[in-house]
Amino acid sequence: MISEDRMTQALTYLATTDLPLAEAEAAVLRAEYLHELVKDRVFLTSTGTVAERQAQANSSEDAIRTHEEYLSAVVRHKQMRAKRETESQVIGVYRTQESSRRLGA
Repeated sequence: MISEDRMTQALTYLATTDLPLAEAEAAVLRAEYLHELVKDRVFLTSTGTVAERQAQANSSEDAIRTHEEYLSAVVRHKQMRAKRETESQVIGVYRTQESSRRLGA
C-alpha cells in the first residue's frame, strides 16, 4: 500500500526536479560537444594518414577524459529520469488504490 505521505513525497520530487532534469540533459549535450571538440582539435593538430589522426584523436588523454565526463553526465541524467518515472508510478498506484478504496473494494 502506498501511503498519502509517500504519494506526497513523489509529487514533491516531480515538482522540484523539472529544472534539475533539464540541467542534467544540458550537461549531457555539453559533455558530448566538448568530447567531439577535443577529438577534432587533436585530429587537426596530428600528423599522418586520416586513420592515424583519428586513432590519435580517439585515444588522446583529453578525449578519454572527456568521454568519461560524458558518460558520467549520461548516468546522472538517466538516473534522474528513472527516479522520476518511479515517482510517477507511485502516484499512479496511489490513485488506483484510492479509487478502489472509494468503490469499496
